Amino acid sequence: MSAPSDGPDPEIVEWCRKVIKSARYRAQLEVALQERTAAKGVEEMVWHYAAGKPGDSVAHRFPDGVPGADLTTLSKQQLVARSKALTERLAELPDEPSDSTGGNGNGDGGVVH
Repeated sequence: MSAPSDGPDPEIVEWCRKVIKSARYRAQLEVALQERTAAKGVEEMVWHYAAGKPGDSVAHRFPDGVPGADLTTLSKQQLVARSKALTERLAELPDEPSDSTGGNGNGDGGVVH
């Protein structure tokens, strides 16, 4: 039994590079992507190479001058009070959107202010 190698076989690596550099292969891949028939994960990988992979976390920015906009600074009691106030305001909204924006009639998509 042979010892495990430190990496992939150089001949296989070279063959793979040759395949992906092929104009025919790229054209076929482009068609598969456009027709949404590419193997699972391929489109996501293409997007990651093209636009960069999104981070695992999201940085939130809070508007300056809006009291309590940064929920991370509120106490549990303040969060409960805010939650109750929002629940009451939501209960007052009509069940169906009043316009085509899908919101509460003010064109903001239903954001409660």
